[in-house]
Amino acid sequence: MRIVKGGERQGESPIMKLVMDHARTVFQISLLVTLLLYGYLLYGLFTGQLGTLAHMSAQDQDRVQGNIALVSNLLYLSILILVSSGMVCYYDTAAVGYAFVGVAVLLAYGPPFCMDTFFAQNSMKYTKGPASQATLDLIQFTAFLFGIPGCLQVLARMAVRGYNLQHGQDLTAITHGKNAPKERVPRPLLGVTAKCWQLPYCQKALRSNCPIYHARTRCWKQRVGCMCEDNIVKLATANAASDRAQKPVAAGGFVPLGDLITASAQTERKTIPTRTGPRGVKLPTNPFLTDGQKRERCRNCVIYNEHQRHKYELAAPAVVLIIPLLVWNYFDALKDGLGSAMNSLDGLLAHVSFSVQHGSGNSFFTNAVTGSGAVELAILICCTIIVMSWMLHVLEYLVFTLKM
Repeated sequence: MRIVKGGERQGESPIMKLVMDHARTVFQISLLVTLLLYGYLLYGLFTGQLGTLAHMSAQDQDRVQGNIALVSNLLYLSILILVSSGMVCYYDTAAVGYAFVGVAVLLAYGPPFCMDTFFAQNSMKYTKGPASQATLDLIQFTAFLFGIPGCLQVLARMAVRGYNLQHGQDLTAITHGKNAPKERVPRPLLGVTAKCWQLPYCQKALRSNCPIYHARTRCWKQRVGCMCEDNIVKLATANAASDRAQKPVAAGGFVPLGDLITASAQTERKTIPTRTGPRGVKLPTNPFLTDGQKRERCRNCVIYNEHQRHKYELAAPAVVLIIPLLVWNYFDALKDGLGSAMNSLDGLLAHVSFSVQHGSGNSFFTNAVTGSGAVELAILICCTIIVMSWMLHVLEYLVFTLKM
Protein backbone atom coordinates (compact mmCIF):
# COMPACT_ATOMS: atom_id res chain seq x y z
CA MET A 1 0.00 0.00 0.00
CA ARG A 2 1.22 3.52 -0.62
CA ILE A 3 0.14 7.10 -0.63
CA VAL A 4 -0.21 8.79 -4.02
CA LYS A 5 1.29 12.21 -3.55
CA GLY A 6 0.03 15.39 -5.15
CA GLY A 7 1.23 15.80 -8.71
CA GLU A 8 1.68 12.06 -9.29
CA ARG A 9 -1.01 10.88 -11.68
CA GLN A 10 -0.88 7.27 -12.70
CA GLY A 11 -1.81 6.41 -16.28
CA GLU A 12 -2.18 10.03 -17.39
CA SER A 13 -3.37 10.17 -20.99
CA PRO A 14 -1.45 12.22 -23.60
CA ILE A 15 -4.34 14.66 -23.93
CA MET A 16 -4.52 15.17 -20.18
CA LYS A 17 -0.74 15.58 -20.03
CA LEU A 18 -0.93 18.26 -22.73
CA VAL A 19 -3.70 20.07 -20.86
CA MET A 20 -1.73 19.92 -17.62
CA ASP A 21 1.42 21.24 -19.30
CA HIS A 22 -0.47 24.20 -20.73
CA ALA A 23 -2.19 24.78 -17.39
CA ARG A 24 1.20 24.96 -15.67
CA THR A 25 2.42 27.47 -18.25
CA VAL A 26 -0.71 29.59 -17.77
CA PHE A 27 -0.26 29.35 -14.00
CA GLN A 28 3.33 30.56 -14.17
CA ILE A 29 2.52 33.45 -16.51
CA SER A 30 -0.50 34.56 -14.49
CA LEU A 31 1.57 34.37 -11.28
CA LEU A 32 4.19 36.68 -12.78
CA VAL A 33 1.55 39.12 -14.08
CA THR A 34 -0.24 39.14 -10.72
CA LEU A 35 2.98 39.89 -8.85
CA LEU A 36 3.79 42.77 -11.21
CA LEU A 37 0.32 44.28 -10.80
CA TYR A 38 0.51 44.01 -7.01
CA GLY A 39 3.97 45.55 -7.15
CA TYR A 40 2.63 48.51 -9.11
CA LEU A 41 -0.15 49.15 -6.58
CA LEU A 42 2.10 48.70 -3.55
CA TYR A 43 4.71 50.98 -5.05
CA GLY A 44 2.17 53.75 -5.45
CA LEU A 45 0.82 53.11 -1.95
CA PHE A 46 4.08 52.90 0.03
CA THR A 47 5.86 55.71 -1.78
CA GLY A 48 3.04 58.04 -0.79
CA GLN A 49 2.49 59.15 -4.38
CA LEU A 50 -1.18 58.17 -4.30
CA GLY A 51 -1.63 60.34 -1.21
CA THR A 52 -0.51 63.39 -3.19
CA LEU A 53 -3.06 62.86 -5.94
CA ALA A 54 -5.15 65.78 -4.75
CA HIS A 55 -2.24 68.16 -5.44
CA MET A 56 -1.91 67.08 -9.07
CA SER A 57 -3.53 68.69 -12.03
CA ALA A 58 -6.93 67.45 -13.14
CA GLN A 59 -5.36 65.83 -16.20
CA ASP A 60 -2.83 63.91 -14.08
CA GLN A 61 -5.53 62.87 -11.62
CA ASP A 62 -7.60 61.41 -14.43
CA ARG A 63 -4.54 59.61 -15.80
CA VAL A 64 -3.63 58.07 -12.41
CA GLN A 65 -7.20 57.08 -11.63
CA GLY A 66 -7.52 55.54 -15.09
CA ASN A 67 -4.32 53.57 -14.51
CA ILE A 68 -5.62 52.33 -11.16
CA ALA A 69 -8.92 51.28 -12.72
CA LEU A 70 -7.10 49.46 -15.54
CA VAL A 71 -4.74 47.73 -13.11
CA SER A 72 -7.71 46.74 -10.94
CA ASN A 73 -9.49 45.04 -13.83
CA LEU A 74 -6.29 43.34 -14.98
CA LEU A 75 -5.62 42.21 -11.42
CA TYR A 76 -9.07 40.66 -11.06
CA LEU A 77 -8.58 38.83 -14.37
CA SER A 78 -5.07 37.61 -13.58
CA ILE A 79 -6.12 36.38 -10.12
CA LEU A 80 -9.06 34.51 -11.65
CA ILE A 81 -6.73 32.83 -14.15
CA LEU A 82 -4.10 32.18 -11.47
CA VAL A 83 -6.53 30.55 -9.06
CA SER A 84 -8.26 28.52 -11.77
CA SER A 85 -5.03 27.22 -13.31
CA GLY A 86 -3.61 26.53 -9.85
CA MET A 87 -6.66 24.45 -8.94
CA VAL A 88 -6.32 22.50 -12.19
CA CYS A 89 -2.59 21.86 -11.75
CA TYR A 90 -2.75 20.98 -8.06
CA TYR A 91 -6.29 19.71 -7.61
CA ASP A 92 -5.05 16.58 -5.85
CA THR A 93 -3.19 18.28 -3.01
CA ALA A 94 -4.30 20.45 -0.12
CA ALA A 95 -1.03 22.42 -0.20
CA VAL A 96 -2.38 24.85 -2.80
CA GLY A 97 -5.40 25.46 -0.56
CA TYR A 98 -3.17 26.32 2.38
CA ALA A 99 -1.08 28.54 0.11
CA PHE A 100 -4.14 30.45 -1.11
CA VAL A 101 -5.38 30.92 2.46
CA GLY A 102 -1.93 32.18 3.47
CA VAL A 103 -1.87 34.63 0.55
CA ALA A 104 -5.35 35.83 1.53
CA VAL A 105 -4.23 36.54 5.09
CA LEU A 106 -1.12 38.31 3.79
CA LEU A 107 -3.13 40.52 1.43
CA ALA A 108 -5.83 41.31 3.99
CA TYR A 109 -3.54 42.28 6.86
CA GLY A 110 -0.06 42.57 5.40
CA PRO A 111 -0.22 46.21 4.20
CA PRO A 112 -1.74 47.61 7.45
CA PHE A 113 0.69 45.52 9.48
CA CYS A 114 3.69 46.84 7.53
CA MET A 115 2.44 50.43 7.85
CA ASP A 116 2.06 50.18 11.62
CA THR A 117 5.25 48.21 12.20
CA PHE A 118 7.82 49.62 9.80
CA PHE A 119 6.35 52.96 8.69
CA ALA A 120 4.50 54.13 11.79
CA GLN A 121 5.44 57.79 11.33
CA ASN A 122 4.22 57.89 7.72
CA SER A 123 1.26 55.49 7.92
CA MET A 124 -1.28 58.33 7.80
CA LYS A 125 0.33 59.65 4.64
CA TYR A 126 0.03 56.27 2.96
CA THR A 127 -3.72 56.07 3.60
CA LYS A 128 -4.45 59.75 3.00
CA GLY A 129 -6.79 60.58 0.18
CA PRO A 130 -9.40 58.59 -1.74
CA ALA A 131 -6.89 57.06 -4.18
CA SER A 132 -4.71 55.59 -1.40
CA GLN A 133 -7.69 54.25 0.50
CA ALA A 134 -9.24 52.80 -2.65
CA THR A 135 -5.96 51.03 -3.50
CA LEU A 136 -5.67 49.62 0.02
CA ASP A 137 -9.29 48.44 -0.12
CA LEU A 138 -8.64 46.86 -3.51
CA ILE A 139 -5.64 44.91 -2.23
CA GLN A 140 -7.54 43.72 0.84
CA PHE A 141 -10.60 42.77 -1.21
CA THR A 142 -8.54 40.53 -3.49
CA ALA A 143 -7.81 38.47 -0.38
CA PHE A 144 -11.29 36.99 -0.77
CA LEU A 145 -10.44 35.87 -4.32
CA PHE A 146 -7.68 33.70 -2.85
CA GLY A 147 -9.21 32.84 0.52
CA ILE A 148 -12.55 31.43 -0.62
CA PRO A 149 -11.12 29.02 -3.25
CA GLY A 150 -8.35 28.10 -0.81
CA CYS A 151 -10.82 27.12 1.91
CA LEU A 152 -12.91 25.17 -0.60
CA GLN A 153 -9.81 23.35 -1.85
CA VAL A 154 -8.82 22.35 1.70
CA LEU A 155 -12.35 21.11 2.41
CA ALA A 156 -12.48 19.21 -0.88
CA ARG A 157 -9.16 17.49 -0.22
CA MET A 158 -10.33 16.60 3.28
CA ALA A 159 -13.43 14.95 1.82
CA VAL A 160 -11.51 13.12 -0.94
CA ARG A 161 -8.79 11.93 1.42
CA GLY A 162 -11.35 10.73 3.92
CA TYR A 163 -13.18 8.81 1.19
CA ASN A 164 -9.94 7.23 -0.07
CA LEU A 165 -8.97 6.20 3.43
CA GLN A 166 -12.29 4.44 3.86
CA HIS A 167 -12.75 2.99 0.38
CA GLY A 168 -9.46 3.29 -1.50
CA GLN A 169 -6.14 1.55 -1.27
CA ASP A 170 -4.41 1.04 2.06
CA LEU A 171 -1.84 3.51 3.35
CA THR A 172 1.02 1.31 4.51
CA ALA A 173 3.30 -1.31 3.04
CA ILE A 174 1.53 -4.60 3.71
CA THR A 175 3.80 -7.56 4.48
CA HIS A 176 1.21 -10.18 5.38
CA GLY A 177 -1.72 -10.86 3.07
CA LYS A 178 -0.76 -8.23 0.48
CA ASN A 179 -2.54 -9.99 -2.40
CA ALA A 180 -5.30 -11.61 -0.37
CA PRO A 181 -8.65 -11.54 -2.21
CA LYS A 182 -11.70 -9.96 -0.63
CA GLU A 183 -14.79 -11.98 0.22
CA ARG A 184 -18.26 -10.81 1.18
CA VAL A 185 -18.89 -11.71 4.80
CA PRO A 186 -21.60 -10.52 7.20
CA ARG A 187 -20.28 -8.04 9.74
CA PRO A 188 -21.65 -5.95 12.60
CA LEU A 189 -23.31 -2.60 12.04
CA LEU A 190 -20.17 -0.88 13.32
CA GLY A 191 -17.22 -2.21 11.35
CA VAL A 192 -14.81 -1.25 14.13
CA THR A 193 -16.35 -3.93 16.36
CA ALA A 194 -15.87 -6.68 13.74
CA LYS A 195 -13.59 -9.58 14.54
CA CYS A 196 -10.96 -10.71 12.06
CA TRP A 197 -13.19 -13.47 10.66
CA GLN A 198 -15.92 -10.89 10.02
CA LEU A 199 -13.68 -8.82 7.72
CA PRO A 200 -13.48 -9.35 3.93
CA TYR A 201 -9.91 -10.70 3.92
CA CYS A 202 -10.72 -13.78 6.01
CA GLN A 203 -10.78 -16.78 3.68
CA LYS A 204 -13.89 -18.93 3.77
CA ALA A 205 -11.88 -22.10 3.06
CA LEU A 206 -9.98 -21.66 6.33
CA ARG A 207 -12.59 -19.90 8.44
CA SER A 208 -14.70 -22.97 9.29
CA ASN A 209 -11.65 -24.74 10.78
CA CYS A 210 -9.65 -21.72 11.98
CA PRO A 211 -8.86 -21.84 15.72
CA ILE A 212 -9.34 -18.06 15.99
CA TYR A 213 -12.84 -18.43 14.56
CA HIS A 214 -13.79 -21.24 16.92
CA ALA A 215 -12.41 -19.22 19.86
CA ARG A 216 -14.61 -16.30 18.72
CA THR A 217 -11.72 -13.90 19.30
CA ARG A 218 -9.61 -11.52 17.22
CA CYS A 219 -6.33 -12.51 15.65
CA TRP A 220 -4.68 -9.19 16.53
CA LYS A 221 -5.66 -9.69 20.15
CA GLN A 222 -4.05 -13.14 20.23
CA ARG A 223 -1.07 -11.95 18.14
CA VAL A 224 -1.49 -14.82 15.71
CA GLY A 225 -3.54 -15.19 12.53
CA CYS A 226 -3.85 -16.84 9.16
CA MET A 227 -2.03 -14.05 7.31
CA CYS A 228 1.09 -14.03 9.46
CA GLU A 229 1.44 -17.51 10.99
CA ASP A 230 1.69 -20.61 8.80
CA ASN A 231 0.79 -22.81 11.76
CA ILE A 232 -2.75 -21.35 11.76
CA VAL A 233 -3.15 -22.56 8.18
CA LYS A 234 -1.60 -25.92 8.99
CA LEU A 235 -3.83 -26.42 11.99
CA ALA A 236 -6.93 -25.34 10.07
CA THR A 237 -5.99 -27.69 7.26
CA ALA A 238 -5.40 -30.51 9.74
CA ASN A 239 -8.81 -29.88 11.31
CA ALA A 240 -10.41 -29.90 7.89
CA ALA A 241 -8.60 -33.14 7.09
CA SER A 242 -9.91 -34.72 10.29
CA ASP A 243 -13.44 -33.67 9.35
CA ARG A 244 -13.12 -35.25 5.93
CA ALA A 245 -11.59 -38.38 7.43
CA GLN A 246 -14.72 -38.97 9.47
CA LYS A 247 -16.73 -39.56 6.29
CA PRO A 248 -17.09 -43.24 5.25
CA VAL A 249 -14.75 -44.28 2.46
CA ALA A 250 -15.51 -47.27 0.24
CA ALA A 251 -12.93 -50.04 0.54
CA GLY A 252 -11.51 -51.33 -2.71
CA GLY A 253 -8.37 -53.20 -1.81
CA PHE A 254 -6.36 -49.98 -1.35
CA VAL A 255 -5.37 -48.07 1.76
CA PRO A 256 -8.31 -45.67 2.47
CA LEU A 257 -7.46 -42.06 1.72
CA GLY A 258 -9.16 -41.00 4.96
CA ASP A 259 -6.64 -42.98 7.00
CA LEU A 260 -3.74 -41.21 5.31
CA ILE A 261 -5.28 -37.79 5.90
CA THR A 262 -6.01 -38.62 9.53
CA ALA A 263 -2.42 -39.70 10.07
CA SER A 264 -1.19 -36.48 8.44
CA ALA A 265 -3.51 -34.37 10.59
CA GLN A 266 -2.28 -36.04 13.78
CA THR A 267 1.30 -35.41 12.71
CA GLU A 268 0.58 -31.72 12.07
CA ARG A 269 -1.00 -31.33 15.52
CA LYS A 270 2.05 -32.85 17.19
CA THR A 271 4.50 -30.51 15.44
CA ILE A 272 2.56 -27.28 16.11
CA PRO A 273 3.10 -25.63 19.53
CA THR A 274 -0.24 -24.54 20.93
CA ARG A 275 -1.69 -22.79 23.96
CA THR A 276 -5.18 -22.74 25.36
CA GLY A 277 -7.13 -19.70 24.20
CA PRO A 278 -10.69 -18.47 24.76
CA ARG A 279 -13.39 -21.15 24.98
CA GLY A 280 -10.67 -23.76 25.55
CA VAL A 281 -9.58 -23.71 21.89
CA LYS A 282 -5.97 -24.64 21.16
CA LEU A 283 -4.27 -21.68 19.45
CA PRO A 284 -0.89 -21.97 17.69
CA THR A 285 1.95 -20.07 19.34
CA ASN A 286 5.39 -19.13 18.06
CA PRO A 287 7.97 -19.33 20.87
CA PHE A 288 10.70 -17.82 18.67
CA LEU A 289 9.10 -14.35 18.39
CA THR A 290 8.88 -11.68 21.07
CA ASP A 291 5.66 -9.83 21.84
CA GLY A 292 7.05 -6.77 20.05
CA GLN A 293 7.71 -8.77 16.90
CA LYS A 294 4.23 -10.21 17.04
CA ARG A 295 2.74 -6.73 17.39
CA GLU A 296 4.76 -5.63 14.37
CA ARG A 297 3.28 -8.51 12.36
CA CYS A 298 -0.18 -7.21 13.16
CA ARG A 299 0.79 -3.66 12.15
CA ASN A 300 1.73 -4.95 8.70
CA CYS A 301 -1.18 -7.34 8.20
CA VAL A 302 -3.94 -6.65 5.69
CA ILE A 303 -6.64 -7.81 8.12
CA TYR A 304 -5.52 -5.54 10.95
CA ASN A 305 -5.20 -2.59 8.57
CA GLU A 306 -8.75 -3.22 7.43
CA HIS A 307 -9.73 -3.04 11.09
CA GLN A 308 -7.84 0.27 11.34
CA ARG A 309 -9.71 1.55 8.30
CA HIS A 310 -13.03 0.94 10.04
CA LYS A 311 -11.66 2.66 13.12
CA TYR A 312 -10.83 5.74 11.02
CA GLU A 313 -14.24 5.55 9.36
CA LEU A 314 -15.86 5.88 12.78
CA ALA A 315 -13.52 8.54 14.21
CA ALA A 316 -13.12 10.87 11.20
CA PRO A 317 -16.69 12.28 11.15
CA ALA A 318 -16.49 12.92 14.89
CA VAL A 319 -13.23 14.83 14.47
CA VAL A 320 -14.62 16.84 11.55
CA LEU A 321 -17.80 17.79 13.42
CA ILE A 322 -16.40 18.42 16.89
CA ILE A 323 -14.09 21.27 15.83
CA PRO A 324 -16.87 23.50 14.35
CA LEU A 325 -19.11 22.64 17.32
CA LEU A 326 -16.42 23.74 19.76
CA VAL A 327 -15.84 26.95 17.79
CA TRP A 328 -19.60 27.63 17.77
CA ASN A 329 -19.90 26.96 21.48
CA TYR A 330 -16.89 29.07 22.46
CA PHE A 331 -17.15 31.69 19.71
CA ASP A 332 -17.27 34.68 22.07
CA ALA A 333 -14.31 33.37 24.06
CA LEU A 334 -12.32 32.77 20.87
CA LYS A 335 -13.19 36.24 19.61
CA ASP A 336 -12.00 37.77 22.88
CA GLY A 337 -8.87 35.64 22.68
CA LEU A 338 -8.21 36.94 19.17
CA GLY A 339 -8.50 40.51 20.44
CA SER A 340 -6.16 39.77 23.34
CA ALA A 341 -3.64 38.21 20.97
CA MET A 342 -3.73 41.27 18.74
CA ASN A 343 -3.25 43.58 21.72
CA SER A 344 -0.33 41.47 22.90
CA LEU A 345 1.17 41.72 19.43
CA ASP A 346 0.78 45.50 19.61
CA GLY A 347 2.55 45.54 22.96
CA LEU A 348 5.41 43.42 21.62
CA LEU A 349 5.83 45.61 18.56
CA ALA A 350 5.74 48.75 20.71
CA HIS A 351 8.52 47.32 22.86
CA VAL A 352 10.85 46.51 19.97
CA SER A 353 9.89 49.42 17.70
CA PHE A 354 12.30 52.29 17.04
CA SER A 355 9.39 54.68 16.52
CA VAL A 356 8.37 56.83 19.49
CA GLN A 357 4.85 57.03 18.14
CA HIS A 358 4.40 53.29 18.13
CA GLY A 359 2.65 51.89 21.17
CA SER A 360 0.49 54.92 21.90
CA GLY A 361 -2.62 52.82 21.28
CA ASN A 362 -4.01 50.01 19.19
CA SER A 363 -2.47 49.90 15.74
CA PHE A 364 -4.43 50.32 12.55
CA PHE A 365 -3.83 46.63 11.93
CA THR A 366 -5.37 45.64 15.28
CA ASN A 367 -8.31 48.01 14.87
CA ALA A 368 -8.98 46.54 11.41
CA VAL A 369 -9.09 43.03 12.83
CA THR A 370 -10.94 43.57 16.11
CA GLY A 371 -13.18 46.40 14.93
CA SER A 372 -15.12 44.33 12.42
CA GLY A 373 -17.27 41.33 13.24
CA ALA A 374 -17.06 40.12 9.63
CA VAL A 375 -13.26 40.17 9.74
CA GLU A 376 -13.17 38.26 13.02
CA LEU A 377 -15.65 35.72 11.65
CA ALA A 378 -13.57 35.25 8.49
CA ILE A 379 -10.41 34.68 10.53
CA LEU A 380 -12.09 32.15 12.81
CA ILE A 381 -13.62 30.29 9.85
CA CYS A 382 -10.22 29.99 8.16
CA CYS A 383 -8.61 28.85 11.40
CA THR A 384 -11.41 26.31 11.94
CA ILE A 385 -10.94 24.77 8.49
CA ILE A 386 -7.17 24.57 8.93
CA VAL A 387 -7.49 23.00 12.40
CA MET A 388 -10.00 20.46 11.02
CA SER A 389 -7.53 19.48 8.31
CA TRP A 390 -4.65 19.21 10.79
CA MET A 391 -6.73 17.11 13.17
CA LEU A 392 -7.56 14.69 10.35
CA HIS A 393 -3.86 14.38 9.59
CA VAL A 394 -3.21 13.70 13.28
CA LEU A 395 -5.94 11.04 13.24
CA GLU A 396 -4.41 9.44 10.14
CA TYR A 397 -1.02 9.39 11.85
CA LEU A 398 -2.45 7.76 14.98
CA VAL A 399 -4.53 5.18 13.12
CA PHE A 400 -2.41 4.31 10.07
CA THR A 401 1.15 5.06 11.25
CA LEU A 402 1.16 4.39 14.99
CA LYS A 403 -1.69 1.86 14.52
CA MET A 404 -3.30 2.85 17.80
